Amino acid sequence: MNLKTNLAYRKIDNKTFVVDMQNSMLHSINETGSEIIELLKKRNSVEDIIKNIVEKYEVNEEQARQDVKNFILSLKEKKIIE
Repeated sequence: MNLKTNLAYRKIDNKTFVVDMQNSMLHSINETGSEIIELLKKRNSVEDIIKNIVEKYEVNEEQARQDVKNFILSLKEKKIIE
């Protein structure tokens, strides 16, 4: 999975904003989503992202796995990742 290179990313405080100039879309992503995007930028595997979320946010692995997979699916639907 790769973040699309034709998008602009800006992190402000706890949020990440993703701008798609071709489609005139602005996506606002919360703190946890921002963490996942940063980990994707570093080419972490989904399993590594899940482990990171479990450790950082003190959630159980099953919940983290479901949330990370759902978030990644939403990034694909919004064409933020390929």
